[in-house]
Amino acid sequence: MQCHDKSLDYRIAQKGEYLVLYNYVPAHRSFACHESITYVTHTDFTFLDNLRPVVERWEGPVSVALYAPGTDFISALASIRYLRKCGSPLISEYVTFHIYFEAKHLPTMIPQPRDVLKDEILDCAAPPPWYNVSLHALYRTRKQLLYPVNVGRNLARDAAQTHYLAVSDIELYPSPGIISNFLDMVRRQDPPLQQKNPKVFPLCIFEVESYAQPPSTKEELVSTFFHLYIRFREHVELATKIC
Repeated sequence: MQCHDKSLDYRIAQKGEYLVLYNYVPAHRSFACHESITYVTHTDFTFLDNLRPVVERWEGPVSVALYAPGTDFISALASIRYLRKCGSPLISEYVTFHIYFEAKHLPTMIPQPRDVLKDEILDCAAPPPWYNVSLHALYRTRKQLLYPVNVGRNLARDAAQTHYLAVSDIELYPSPGIISNFLDMVRRQDPPLQQKNPKVFPLCIFEVESYAQPPSTKEELVSTFFHLYIRFREHVELATKIC
């Protein structure tokens, strides 16, 4: 594989109207470009509750572009601290946070990366910073800023250390073991993979109810949808009888 390794060194860049803090809070673990697959995603701090299940299922590098203009930057930093100190240890090991915002909507103060995670008293029993936050309370809502989806996605892609990327919304939870299974498939070099043209590998998405436990295996997935199908048939039959 012809790819180039990237560092997790902190750097600041201007991307159009946005200022980007690349590798602002880097993961403890670094990867060579051929070594794994990076889960690439974007979000603001209100969706960071999804990060723990994502990284626990992924168990590999995660590149997060965090949109945090104005005073949202303070909440974003508080959320990162909470996740690093009170969340799964896999977050510190695998997740790298990049923060971006419009140059016209700078935070009041941007601490040096080395100061972000300085020891401080943090009550892990308290609700996380994103808990029960109203959309109307966000800086970007009050300033009528559109959430820059494509900007965040591209920033997280640019900063990823690995050749292979899984570009995803943060609410989509990957199947456990997908990294090793995918790399095994690549190593086999089956005939379709020997073509020289660029390749995209689509992943199927299945929705579950908010109260449901996401399936971890194909067997659990099939079982879940079988039971949903049975319930659907029962409702159809009942509606037919009523009519």
